[in-house]
Formats: sequence, C-alpha cells, structure tokens
Amino acid sequence: MASALIVVDVQNGFLREGNLASERCLDALPAIRDEVERALADGERMFFTADTHEPDDPEFEVFPEHCVRGTHEAELVLGATIESDQEAAR
Repeated sequence: MASALIVVDVQNGFLREGNLASERCLDALPAIRDEVERALADGERMFFTADTHEPDDPEFEVFPEHCVRGTHEAELVLGATIESDQEAAR
C-alpha cells in the first residue's frame, strides 16, 4: 500500500515569530524534521501545506494577523527539505 506524509503549516509564523508563534510548536520541530528525513530516505511522497493570507483577509477579524503572503512568517521552516518532486500547497 502506498503512503504519504502530510506536513501541515510548519511555518515561521507558528514556530518562530509573529502573533501565533508558540514554544509548543517550536518544541515539536525536531520530531517533525526526523519524520520528514525518514520519509525522504524511504522515498515516501510528501505534501506540505502553508497557511497563507492576503493582507486584507477577513480571517483577521477573528484571529490576529499572521502568515501574510510574501512575509517571512509565511515561509515554511522546512523549506530547504522540500525537493523538486514534493508539493507545497498555499
């Protein structure tokens, strides 16, 4: 049976900086990196998601501004790990 790893929103805006950054998320990064490295070694397909917003996103009426397109916050922390045959959805 084929399998895939889905890595969800591992972005600067949730791990390192900004209104929604959290130490708990940052603490999970080593385990996430290990799993990504395992998947790469096994040739497993991976998908990365990135929570990305326009500056005037209506979501900011409910949640603080975060991960605005084109900002450092919106960048994937694992960006260097994504290879040409992997996919990132924004």
